[in-house]
Order: sequence, then structure tokens, then C-alpha cells
Amino acid sequence: MKRVNSPMILSEGWSNSAPPGGTINYSVGIGNPDPIEWFNLAVSVSIGNRNPIAGNDEFLTAFDARFPTYAKPATVGFSLAPGAFTTQSFQITIPAGVEKTGYFGNSALLNISFLDVGQYLDRACFFFDVV
Repeated sequence: MKRVNSPMILSEGWSNSAPPGGTINYSVGIGNPDPIEWFNLAVSVSIGNRNPIAGNDEFLTAFDARFPTYAKPATVGFSLAPGAFTTQSFQITIPAGVEKTGYFGNSALLNISFLDVGQYLDRACFFFDVV
């Protein structure tokens, strides 16, 4: 198995369930194994059954529009020194009126390019129940 992109998502944690109108807490851990510092990194989170989608274009655009989408941190993203690890945390609002069932959440680690196309680096999936 060959890994090309880094930094990468190394860990996740989330609350397993919430009622409509409630909140799922989600954290994603990012590490930088590279010998150089990375700048302008960001994490986006959205809801939808996209884990098996192989193409990044579809993965990054196909989501459940009933749920908000999230990105952190604001403005210019974050930096990650060589060998460093950081965590980004999100509070995902469950819309009132959605079905009480299981949902996939998806996170993507991106390198922002403000004057050109950004770079996709890694992604992760999590699963939660609306009860």
C-alpha cells in the first residue's frame, strides 16, 4: 500500500447518538510525518453516505443537504510543524425532522490555496444514530 499525501488524519472520536435538534460532538486528529511544516490546512465535515465513493470530486460535493456543512479553522487554516499532531473539534447540529436512523459523517483534510485549486490530502468516516 502506497501513501502519497501527508499530513494525514490519524484519529477520530465522536458521540454515538443524539435526538433531532441535538448535537453530535466530533473530533479529528491530524498528524504531519513530513520533515517540512505545512501551512493553510483545513478540515471540512459533512453528512452523507460517501465513504465508498472513490472519486474525490464526487466525495467532496455529494452530501446530505439537510445537514449543515462545517470547516475549521476559519480565515487561513492551521499550520502543522514536522512530526506535530493537532485536533480539530466540531459540534454537528442534527436538524429537526430528520429520520431517526443511522447517518455517515465524513471529514476531509485539505490544503487551502487561496489563488488556485486547493489540495485534497486525506479523509475519514464516522457513523452516528439519530434517536
